Amino acid sequence: MKTHEVLTETGERFIFPIEGYVSRASRITGFRQLLEYGLKAPNPMLVLGHDAFVQWREEGGMTPPVEQAVRTAFRRIRTANPGRGAYIGRAFYVPGIDNPNGPRTAAIYDEDEYIHTIEQFYQFVTDQGYDKTPGADIALILHPFIHVMDERSTYCGKTIKEGEQLPWTGGYIVPAPAPGREHQVRIAATFGPDEAIQSSPYDEYLVDPRRETVFGKTIQFKPYTYVPKTGSVYEPFPIPLDMQLEQALTDTEAIQIAQEAYKIMSRRPNVRIEFITQPDGVYFREIAPWEPLNELGLLRLDKGETVVAPVIRIRNNRDIRRVTGPRAIVYFGPEAFQQRQTDLFAQVAYTPGIEKMVALVHGSVTTSHMARILGDAGHNVILVGDEEFTDGAVYQISQLENGDPMVEALNPYEKSVIPFDDVHSLQKGVAGMKVARLSVMRHYGIPVPDGFGVTSQAVQQYLKDIGLQKNIFALDMLDLTNITALEKLTTTIRKKILTSPLPIELASKIQDTANAYKFPYWATRSSGNEDGGETSSLAGLYESPMNISTENIADMIRHTIASYYSAASIITLKRMGQRPSSMKVGVGIHEFIPIDENTIGAVVFTDQNEIKIEAVLGSPELIVSGHATDFVRILYSRSTLQYTISSIGKPTLDINNMRIEEVIHLVKRIEEIFHRFQDIEMLIVPNRGRVVVQTRPI
Repeated sequence: MKTHEVLTETGERFIFPIEGYVSRASRITGFRQLLEYGLKAPNPMLVLGHDAFVQWREEGGMTPPVEQAVRTAFRRIRTANPGRGAYIGRAFYVPGIDNPNGPRTAAIYDEDEYIHTIEQFYQFVTDQGYDKTPGADIALILHPFIHVMDERSTYCGKTIKEGEQLPWTGGYIVPAPAPGREHQVRIAATFGPDEAIQSSPYDEYLVDPRRETVFGKTIQFKPYTYVPKTGSVYEPFPIPLDMQLEQALTDTEAIQIAQEAYKIMSRRPNVRIEFITQPDGVYFREIAPWEPLNELGLLRLDKGETVVAPVIRIRNNRDIRRVTGPRAIVYFGPEAFQQRQTDLFAQVAYTPGIEKMVALVHGSVTTSHMARILGDAGHNVILVGDEEFTDGAVYQISQLENGDPMVEALNPYEKSVIPFDDVHSLQKGVAGMKVARLSVMRHYGIPVPDGFGVTSQAVQQYLKDIGLQKNIFALDMLDLTNITALEKLTTTIRKKILTSPLPIELASKIQDTANAYKFPYWATRSSGNEDGGETSSLAGLYESPMNISTENIADMIRHTIASYYSAASIITLKRMGQRPSSMKVGVGIHEFIPIDENTIGAVVFTDQNEIKIEAVLGSPELIVSGHATDFVRILYSRSTLQYTISSIGKPTLDINNMRIEEVIHLVKRIEEIFHRFQDIEMLIVPNRGRVVVQTRPI
């Protein structure tokens, strides 16, 4: 067994500065590159070399020389970083294994725990047999732990409220070149460590470091993250409410991180670099090879093979006993990553009697270290991003022509109904943006009616099931010079929808979901292309039936779907340059708010200068449709913070019942949530107060 010749200043042959340790481990070579190109990294960065492991193994435990070397390194790290604990990271090189797995740690403040944790790493290596491979080099990286929970008082101009804590931002950066943007990179970031991206929502940015430009970004709703607690244990942590829709990185930070990382990426393009922001700047914590084509597919099925089975969701050790026999389908969701240990994955992988299962694993290859254990044990692994799989749902997994796996629910309506409580799913627009905004407002405490959404995917499946796909594609081919043919075809489509019941699988899910709420009456809401964004709107063209009994919901949904295919809707859509076959058709179903003679309906428009409120006795639809002749107009000036009231016609509402100041406060809160000026419809109901029934960006 080789012995490294570089000695520490104490003369021991176990601890080395990272620049002085020769290894083919990707973590060691990566850290050396970070330092070589001047990127900010944890300091000091030390290596506990292979000889220490050899002595531990041969002597059956930690020897005094190795222990003393580790204690000296621990004290050196803590002295240089008195506010930070010490960290241990695996730096194994095992020929034939691309990324050898191992335990993970957080901040360690106790010397004895540090020694014990190193022995846990060594025990894992021997359990896995890594040291039996000729040429293996079992080293560990020792450095200060850069903690996301260090104090943070402000972010994006907002003060962190007393009693709340916002973790610092972590993530990774990978190359993402595009035509005309050869230097472009993609950054994934969330509040929390880079590991939290495996388990919680995160933002993405497309940045060109040379042009100092953010070309695109997707900002997710981030209600929670995972933060290190002790050792290998990570725990869920709530993001402060006012920060959940904020960018995890400002555009300036994203550009700065891209420019720093590109110092390496310009020379080594196929790498992933992990980072974490801190009060004293951005730290880069790891660099590793990057395989972009495998991001959502780690292993593949055997050619021509199909697996059909109910999903077994693995949350903890108790779920393992449910996995039996060959070709089980298991799902490791976000909760499986809460404890950043390999035990759960290893136990499933090596349980006797489990033969070649298919593991659906949350996340992507960027953070798939634990999933590799399953592959090493001979199981199939499919990385599924943030797609959720319900325990017990039956899925079919097969192979596409290009060899990639295809995962399909045997019930195509498996994920057709999503309650407003599921903000994470709805915020992506799967049931339309009108429903998404109701869900987000409810989460933020804005009074809205409760309910659920039917996904646009489920609606498209229904239209396919009743044989309308060909007709809808035919609409694409008709131009606006042939209105007669267009009207005839839309009439055919609408008639087919109105006479074709929803499939029993979809109708049952809708009925069961509605029954659980126990509302006496319901309203349906179109939630699709009319909310396509700030630059386009088809508002008012679609039907939204009201005052529906629970048993009639499924039938009324068809009226809303059919209204998307009216001649007026399709003509307007085509004038906007959009194809009917690409139209998103979502439906929202929520509690119907009864309107009596004392109910006030209000419509609010906001811009940079003022908030305009128009209110009438009855439904806000009277204002929206232009049928109101007797109403009140309130203009609030943002510059003077004052409002004026004027009467149009002969309004009969009691203006005191509106509590105008409270309405204005509520409107400003909605603007803050969505970072846009808004078009809002609300009801002011006796004994219930203000209820926002919809909002859309202007």
